[in-house]
Amino acid sequence: MFRNINLDQFLKVWERKVSNWVLKSRHKVFLFLFIAGVLAILPSLPYVNLIFPRPLQIFLTLFLLLLIFNISQRNIIFLAVILLLFAIPVLLLGEIDSADLIGDFVYGIVFLCVLKFILDKDH
Repeated sequence: MFRNINLDQFLKVWERKVSNWVLKSRHKVFLFLFIAGVLAILPSLPYVNLIFPRPLQIFLTLFLLLLIFNISQRNIIFLAVILLLFAIPVLLLGEIDSADLIGDFVYGIVFLCVLKFILDKDH
């Protein structure tokens, strides 16, 4: 049933792919880390946290991730499904507030997917 997989060769191929991706998009990575760092600092400032709460910070970070790295809609929907599958056991364990927060993030991710569809010029 399982074929012989050369783990060493597999890891070398993926390491090469990841290093090529990092070299090609290193400016995007630094830009994203800088903006995400600024967004992480904003909610801790006095009075700014009233208009810029943590969930909005996470949503804006995901939005910037979508814009900077041009993530496909398929991957966005896949992330939303994974989060929904994670929310089910959290809800069954009685953590209703945590499951509600995960549901809010899924709603935001699906909104990002619709926004990406609108912004794409291919349709």
